Amino acid sequence: MNENTQKWIKTAVAFLLGVVSFLLLSRLITSPIMQRDVIGYLDEKRDTVMEITAASTAASAAISMIPGDAGTPIATKMADLSTYSMIVLCAILLEKYLVTVIGKITFVMIVPAGCALYLLYLWTIHELWVKKAAMILAGFSVVLALLVPFSVYTSKTIEQTYETTITETINEANQNSQEIQENADDQGWIDKLLNSVGDGVTNLLHKFENTFNNLIEALAVMIVTSCLIPVISLFIMWKLVRYLIEGLIGVPLPPLKSIRQNM
Repeated sequence: MNENTQKWIKTAVAFLLGVVSFLLLSRLITSPIMQRDVIGYLDEKRDTVMEITAASTAASAAISMIPGDAGTPIATKMADLSTYSMIVLCAILLEKYLVTVIGKITFVMIVPAGCALYLLYLWTIHELWVKKAAMILAGFSVVLALLVPFSVYTSKTIEQTYETTITETINEANQNSQEIQENADDQGWIDKLLNSVGDGVTNLLHKFENTFNNLIEALAVMIVTSCLIPVISLFIMWKLVRYLIEGLIGVPLPPLKSIRQNM
């Protein structure tokens, strides 16, 4: 196969890839059927975070009903959990919206742009930086397309280990809070609590301390899976794709800043 024939084959492949990406893949990737499992998982995670927030808020209010100021520090810490829960919730919602947005950006803009640059390299601008830029766009599109599914799969695998523990923690917090709220107006219950053998208030606060620690652990798992895993996944995937691209073009890729300066 002569050089001219290879050039035309590469041209046809690049052109078809750009057209298919723009017209077909952009609609397929962003279709509700393709996104159903990912969005369903993110919705379940959102509900879990909201349950943790509700449980910590209810526990904070319940501890405040305990006579005296002994429960104030724990109640304050319980209330502070809602701030961290809000961070996790924002990360989940962002990830959910990126499922659709990234697909559109990748297959409507980045892939066609990479194909166009490669065609320019083949027919007009025979500069290595043009080929490098095209390969970088191609690699970046692969990373973006796989980022959310890969991070969701990794997060789901981790959360399955703690799923039962998180559920039990939420139920325990709600049960303890409900017990205090139901008996808050019962003076006899309060007297019994204050005068019980082994210091009832201390025992009750110790129970809420354990609940607080369990909620912290559950929230930490959500932070790792919702905030850290996507960032780590992006870094790992881009490194792998970068090494693959460097192997294909035979030379190391320069930083993106250097490419813009050469342009």
